Amino acid sequence: MLAWKNWPRIAAVIALVCATALAGCAEKKPDAPKAEGDPKQKKDGDITMDDLRAAAKAAGGDLDKPKPLPKPPESLKDVKPDFVFTAKKWYAQYEMYQPPFKKYEGKVIELNGVVDSVDRGHLYLAGGSSAFEAVLCPVFEEPVWKKALPGQTLVVRTRIGQYYWEILDVKGPPPDKLTAEELARAVATDAKGTEQKYESKYIIVSGVVEKAEVNEFGGVEITLKSGDGVKPVKFGLVAISDADKTRNKTLRAGMKMTVLGGYDGASLRGRCEVMELTP
Repeated sequence: MLAWKNWPRIAAVIALVCATALAGCAEKKPDAPKAEGDPKQKKDGDITMDDLRAAAKAAGGDLDKPKPLPKPPESLKDVKPDFVFTAKKWYAQYEMYQPPFKKYEGKVIELNGVVDSVDRGHLYLAGGSSAFEAVLCPVFEEPVWKKALPGQTLVVRTRIGQYYWEILDVKGPPPDKLTAEELARAVATDAKGTEQKYESKYIIVSGVVEKAEVNEFGGVEITLKSGDGVKPVKFGLVAISDADKTRNKTLRAGMKMTVLGGYDGASLRGRCEVMELTP
């Protein structure tokens, strides 16, 4: 949302753009023709990068200045929390899927709960009976799976008003680790028993890429070498960011990969995360 205190700066940008556009309507003497090979002449009313730089400078910005990296959040390890909740009790206070931030503005909140899932920069704590009922906790230190994994119990803390949550304690074993061959063989020989063992759980699977098929959205379908006579292990990698798309385009047969995903027979479900990747 745009803050009222920013309107003078915004007005300066708008005024400059309007003045530039109106200048194109005024009668001007034609400029002398440029010599052949010179850059294309600016047409009346055109807005150039120099115009945009000037507008940004008038508004207190700088287009040529690199965007600063995010600063580490305040450490709350030694700060006594104002309120302590289980993740489910915290989620029960949500209204229209929105956390009760206004109610606790500036307060230090501590949550404890079970990790439902993770992606590179976020923890999702189980807040209800389904994966859609989860408490989203952005974490500054990436990737998150180096600190916490699905199924583990942890304690996190934040000061409401700052973006990130700090991981203070993690308990419990990580998900089971299998090779693609081991998973495919287990499903082939005892599908029911394997289902009972891993149902609704995440597992970590390693293997060699047999096939990588990129789709029109930048996602990729991966098939791992799983042995002869068995259903091969497959999973999808989405493309949420440009970095995801770039990585997906580089995936090739023969690469070694370790991936975290939800068990679904010989396939992995959910948003799978590549934990390790080597040529």
